[in-house]
Amino acid sequence: MYFFTGWEPLLASTQSTSTTTYEDPAFTAWAKTAWPNSIGIGLLAKYPSVNASTTSVAKKGSDLYPTTCGTAAAANIPCALPVIDNGVFNATNSRNALQYNVRLDKYWNKDRVYGNYYVTSLDLGGPSVRVAHEMPQHYIVRSVQGNETHTFSPIQSMKRHSVYSEWRD
Repeated sequence: MYFFTGWEPLLASTQSTSTTTYEDPAFTAWAKTAWPNSIGIGLLAKYPSVNASTTSVAKKGSDLYPTTCGTAAAANIPCALPVIDNGVFNATNSRNALQYNVRLDKYWNKDRVYGNYYVTSLDLGGPSVRVAHEMPQHYIVRSVQGNETHTFSPIQSMKRHSVYSEWRD
């Protein structure tokens, strides 16, 4: 009889910095008073962009609506209101995995049985600019293999071979 087991972990993380744009908190505050029942403004208020460091104002109302800001044609968005910000987003993304397997071989006089079981799991994740919008992902794969071989006598080259395999995500 032969028995084997293996275990292999992966623990990795990467640091990344990127520039991004997002709504200015002053715009969200103004929009909550202008459209208090709006689903979109409710989502901006519930999930603010707090995981980025603001570096500058990218666009004001006058940049987005140069000839109509402050009027009904531009939803009365004030010309001086900061609407979109530039920022820097620092993130540490993780990639953790574990793979293990168990194998068993058994030999008899004319038979050999082999079985193997693999499990692979992978967890990916990292933060988001918005609160509660992280995207952790979990993957798991299971694999089973089985094999039986019978050798007939007296002709050793004549064999019966049976195989079973299954893969599950």
